[in-house]
Formats: sequence, C-alpha cells, structure tokens
Amino acid sequence: MVHPSFKLLLFFLNACWVSFLRQIESLVIIFISDKGGSMCSTKADGISTLAVCSIIVIGATGALLTWLREVFIYVTSPAVSRM
Repeated sequence: MVHPSFKLLLFFLNACWVSFLRQIESLVIIFISDKGGSMCSTKADGISTLAVCSIIVIGATGALLTWLREVFIYVTSPAVSRM
C-alpha cells in the first residue's frame, strides 16, 4: 500500500511539472514571436502547443510502460506476496 504522504508528494510533483510545461510553452511563443516577426500569433501558439504536447506524449508513454511493467510483475509474482 502506498503511503498517503507519498501520494501527496506525487501530486505536488505533477503540479510542478504542469506548471513547468506551461512556462516552456510561453517561452516558445516568445522566442517564435521575437525571431520571426512576420509570424502571426496563432501560428506561434500552435507550434508551442505541439512542442508541449509532444513532451506530454513522451512522458505518458514512459508512465504507461512503467505501469505495464508493474502489472506484469504483479501478475507473475506468487499469490502469497500480493497482500
């Protein structure tokens, strides 16, 4: 069983990660707007959203693989150690 303070720590780290990704999106928008003065803001927002979404997809894929590994370990372990 997972300790409640560990769950709170994971929640806090997730909130920090989401905030970090939002800051990356803002920085990408600013960088694109400054470098390409003729680029419209909608296109810059779209590019930054794609960058952040690709980071999220990479993280979600890693989390899914970790979860699948844990399920495999749980299923293949002896029934005595399950509780």
